[in-house]
Amino acid sequence: YRLNVMNIKTIPLKDRKEDIEILAKYFVNNLNIKNMDKCKLIKKDYINQLKKHDWPGNIRELRNVIERDYYSSENDMIYMQYSENDSIIESSFNNEESKDLDKILPIDVLEKESIIKAINLCEGNIVKSAEMLGISRATIYRKIKKYNIKNV
Repeated sequence: YRLNVMNIKTIPLKDRKEDIEILAKYFVNNLNIKNMDKCKLIKKDYINQLKKHDWPGNIRELRNVIERDYYSSENDMIYMQYSENDSIIESSFNNEESKDLDKILPIDVLEKESIIKAINLCEGNIVKSAEMLGISRATIYRKIKKYNIKNV
């Protein structure tokens, strides 16, 4: 149940286009963790397509679209499953997974966890892990050192 105990004003996702890429990578990483046999990646043009939409359903709508595209894409790259004239997707507000979005963690913690999950998903392949995260090989090695990630 959702109770209206307190109103908190936030900036709509349509006014925070720069957050779409970070959120998309977060959702894809979570889907990769749930589907260990698949290690799907997102390309920059997919992110650019996501940024064109206004996202009236905000983060939940974005998550639903990415999840639909993730499962609909037949290869290891996620691609858009709608045309510009279609509405993207109807928002779903009673999803158990949405509870995870309400947890706020420091960026460093999320980044470290994402790196560890990517490395595990890609069976220790650092180059593929970096691609999955959308960062360079040098950057992932620097972050592995920064966060003192062992057994890599």
